[in-house]
Amino acid sequence: MWSTSARCSVEHRRLITEAAVNEPIPTDGEQLRNVPETGERLRVSRATVYRLMSSGQLKPVRIGRCVRIPQSEIDAYIDRLKVSA
Repeated sequence: MWSTSARCSVEHRRLITEAAVNEPIPTDGEQLRNVPETGERLRVSRATVYRLMSSGQLKPVRIGRCVRIPQSEIDAYIDRLKVSA
């Protein structure tokens, strides 16, 4: 069976590549989440996670063709929502 990241469309890959090009890969053992896990954590759809990445609100990292979102990015996004509410 194909992994979720392998099934993402070419358009999504293009959008998130632009956002992730210069992002360093966490090296401190930080947890990395894939798009479906991030969506579950935020209780939003995969499409919404991709929109958040393409708008720069979530900064993904790329490992080969895989897209991952550091847990610290998810936590920071949630904190920003709390502050603006």
